[in-house]
Amino acid sequence: MSSSRASSSARLLAIAAEYAAADPPRVDEAIECIDRVAQEGGGAEAQGLVVRAFLALGQPEAAHGRLMRWAAECPADADAALRMGCATRIAREVMRAPARALTTLRTLLRRIPGDHAALTLAEEVALECPSLDGMFAVYNDLSAAAAGEHARHAVAYRRALLLERAGRVGDALLEQFGLFLKSPSLGASFTAIERLAPRAVRDDVLVRALGLLAIQATAPETRARYYLAAADVARDRCQDARLALLLELLAYQSAHDPGVEASLRRHVRAMRADAPDVARAAAEVLIDDALASAHQTWDDNLRRTHSLN
Repeated sequence: MSSSRASSSARLLAIAAEYAAADPPRVDEAIECIDRVAQEGGGAEAQGLVVRAFLALGQPEAAHGRLMRWAAECPADADAALRMGCATRIAREVMRAPARALTTLRTLLRRIPGDHAALTLAEEVALECPSLDGMFAVYNDLSAAAAGEHARHAVAYRRALLLERAGRVGDALLEQFGLFLKSPSLGASFTAIERLAPRAVRDDVLVRALGLLAIQATAPETRARYYLAAADVARDRCQDARLALLLELLAYQSAHDPGVEASLRRHVRAMRADAPDVARAAAEVLIDDALASAHQTWDDNLRRTHSLN
């Protein structure tokens, strides 16, 4: 800023200070003087003086608005981000308006979608707002600007984590499960499902996730391990003995492990009283499997009779 412009700005700000100190304060005249300085432009130093003058007058709205206008006029992203960052602090810390701060950060992220610090701050501010709708709008912007499916998945994952941080555990679980369905090979969502399912009292979601992992596993031992894990959750946490038996049967058929077979036979016997049809069907599968291994077959009547013994 030239020396003449600096002198003019200083003079106007001094007059504004006099107006502000008058009794009663002549606020409108003070704001007019400060705004004239703001309209003259100048460098960061002059802009800083203007912002401080507005704040000293108790006019954070004017300071915020001027910063946002200057940011829009900045050709360089870094300069714009600096001014919008200052506007965010004014909205959050001076105006005590987290929704306004979040809107400011949304403007910043629309211009610079890769600003990780701004995104992290936006999520913090969002938790101070009455709802998460403003942050969901930010995520929608970022998803639209994302380059590729992996980047969009990362945005959706952050959204699910924010839901968890906000205490919306059930919603977070369902979003993580949706992400898991799209990309089961990415382990972060499955880990989140393991963490969230018991908190949301939705262990059935974990059973489904484990079952899907089993279906996609190529190694028989791995497939059996996932089915057994699903069976344990179904039996111990979902209290669903029938589903647990079915999953254990699938585990046995996957790898034909003797230990799994022994466990399966115990559970079949335990279910004969409460669910004879299920127990019989499972026993018949075991018999058929044994006969197939011996290259033998039985007719249906004889097989069913044997399965009840």
